[in-house]
Amino acid sequence: MRPIVGLVFVFALGDGIGLRLGNGFLAATCLVTAALVFGIQRKTVAAAPEQAAGTARGAQPGATAARPQPALLIAFLFCGLGSGARYAAQANTDCRTRLPDGARLSGTAVIDGLASPGARVVLDLERLRVNGHAIDCRLAVRATLPGRASWRASGAAPIRPGSANIDHVVFEGSWWRSTDTGPWPAPPERAGMAAVRTLTPLPISHTHPLLRTRNRALRAVHRRFGVEAGMAESLLLARRENLDPTVRREFAAAGLAHLLAISGAHVGILAAIVMLLARLGGLGPRAAAATSAAVATLYVGFLGAPAAAMRAAVQTLALLASRLLQRPADPFGVLSVAALCILAATPRALLDPGFQLSFAGIFGLISFTPSAAKLLPGGLPGPLRRSLAQTLAATVATAPIAALHFGLVSTVGPLSNLAAAPVLGLAVPAMGLSLVAGMFSDGLAGFLGGGAQLLLAALRGIGHVMARVPFGSFWVSSDMVTLALAATAIAVVLGPHAWSPDDGPRRRGRARRWRMLRAATGVAAFVTLPIAGRTSGRLEIHAIDVGQGDAFAVRTPHDRWLLIDTGPLSERFDAGRDRVAPYLRRLGVRRIEFILLTHPHADHIGGVASLWHAFDVGAVIDPAVPADETVYMDVVRQAAAGHWHWLEGRAGRELRLDDVTIDLLSPDDSLLDDLDDPNDYSIVLRLEYGRFAALFLGDAPRAVENRLVERYGEGLAAQVLKVGHHGSRTSTGDSLLDAARPGVALVSVGRRNRYGHPNPDVMHRLTRHGVRIVRTDLDGSVVVRAHADGSSELLRVR
Repeated sequence: MRPIVGLVFVFALGDGIGLRLGNGFLAATCLVTAALVFGIQRKTVAAAPEQAAGTARGAQPGATAARPQPALLIAFLFCGLGSGARYAAQANTDCRTRLPDGARLSGTAVIDGLASPGARVVLDLERLRVNGHAIDCRLAVRATLPGRASWRASGAAPIRPGSANIDHVVFEGSWWRSTDTGPWPAPPERAGMAAVRTLTPLPISHTHPLLRTRNRALRAVHRRFGVEAGMAESLLLARRENLDPTVRREFAAAGLAHLLAISGAHVGILAAIVMLLARLGGLGPRAAAATSAAVATLYVGFLGAPAAAMRAAVQTLALLASRLLQRPADPFGVLSVAALCILAATPRALLDPGFQLSFAGIFGLISFTPSAAKLLPGGLPGPLRRSLAQTLAATVATAPIAALHFGLVSTVGPLSNLAAAPVLGLAVPAMGLSLVAGMFSDGLAGFLGGGAQLLLAALRGIGHVMARVPFGSFWVSSDMVTLALAATAIAVVLGPHAWSPDDGPRRRGRARRWRMLRAATGVAAFVTLPIAGRTSGRLEIHAIDVGQGDAFAVRTPHDRWLLIDTGPLSERFDAGRDRVAPYLRRLGVRRIEFILLTHPHADHIGGVASLWHAFDVGAVIDPAVPADETVYMDVVRQAAAGHWHWLEGRAGRELRLDDVTIDLLSPDDSLLDDLDDPNDYSIVLRLEYGRFAALFLGDAPRAVENRLVERYGEGLAAQVLKVGHHGSRTSTGDSLLDAARPGVALVSVGRRNRYGHPNPDVMHRLTRHGVRIVRTDLDGSVVVRAHADGSSELLRVR
């Protein structure tokens, strides 16, 4: 093993430990590291005469260079530990992590991104006021801009993409804290999101040339590539805000998700084109290499230095430097140096899926390509054989990591990449040349842009077709991914036995057997992912019978829980104490990550007080609208006395639990200004797990449903629908059913209730749309067990 590989490995190990343990180890690690480095220096100085004497006595020079000294390994371990701990300390003290949920924000900022109604952008803060008080926080925050309805209501003209005044703005809005409760320190830039209500442009300033240039490039891409602008922005500028979610899902299923992020392929294409143009322009080899390296470095800095692009840039610089110095570059050494540079600069990159996938892919190309080529038929043409071997090697290396983070394994990835790689190789330079040509000739730019659009359409078509190949992709559970990674780790541990030098037929035979075992273990790990994944990993939605009220419990595939409403409360009946808590205890529940209260009516929030005394509760989420409801005011007072973590539930907020995503669709701020009935501002949410989705309507009336249909359309599609307002005639209209197209409708309703719920017209409407109806008054508590492939089954609780 090369010394640098071992040093980087132990540095990354220390980095991970430091990130996990936090800042309590910062001072100790710094002291230990300093002591170790000092000891190493003294040992090196003292050992120099002995090494010289040993060399003079005939010792082989460099005999100890194949393995780093233990003291140096320990020093790198503690350096990584200190680096990770330092990042954790900085993350915990960042001003963005201290902003309270629901705080009123105002100030001036610079928009990084395309500013348009409803867009998600980045605000680079210049001045910030929180609840009317100025604070020193000049950092970047994510933000959602007002929707079209808000622009019209306020009478303000939207800041359109392509306008010249996208620079400084005055904004007002509110802060939504992130709900990430994982054990690792969250990046401060994702500590929350600013929901902007008003936005006023200010005159252009000249203090942000990089942002202005980046926004100008975004606008040029938007104008030049039309319907393919979202993909072009992702491929050229590392911006994925405007990328069609359908394209993301299809590319993930086809094994092409890595193409939608700036990676080594993009930087390599750019470097190769620049070097070719430099050589055609008359520059010598060294000057062309230096020019290519400089342009690649500037490009990565212009994008904001994402991990994959940084890795490619460092590798490109190292390879060009070795070429200039006329020294061979060891691929593992170059890869290790790139990893060390990135981890030293951004310790949390170790946890980033892009970082892991990028390095795993290159490692696979280096390590497995020769073996993969031997497995392919010998009659294939040489170029096709090499390309297929490379895509197969990279796919095998990245499949476990992709499955761990995204729960999806694509078996058609090698074929998809084989088809998409040449198209990408043409599309990237065509887009770049089109943008450059636009500065000189609109005609030439339009010609190149049209060709680039055709290539982008072809790339999208490849993803669309390959995503629909039967058995081309499988959803997997994290448990099976862990087993597969363990098998891969065994293969890696066994691998070094095959790296020993050949010193005889017996050693060579043993090395061949180790190589065969290593390859077989790796292939077995890759093959077992889709097989195991088809029979494991499920989500459960429990519709708990609490009488005339709502209470739904959701269990994630990793056995974490959230509640949507908690049932009614009266003088004689507490649903939280009498129904929900016993039900959950029977299932072994000890902690509830989130309790989501859709609106402040007693039949939805009555049981919450009993539940947060009975279980460990992470946070309570509700619309946070003052309501003159006795039960709600009692809940608020108990929450204040118990210091419970309380979050605003507004449209645009996203909750994540393991592989499950919960998007809050309503209410938005403009709705709260006009409506008085708490039913009108019920939280409407869509839960998604793989290809399965469920839509919960709370007590939202038909007017709110129509607003949601107008805004989201087919984005409301769900296999399971929680019928609004217990089946009241005021909800569950035809427009919603046409958009959602549910297969099962859950109606939470009490037996012989005095309201006449559910309304016969609503039941007839559901039947007319072919929806299976399940009612708690007739069926009792029921469970929907859903799988990531979109399939589900209905179980009755006995």
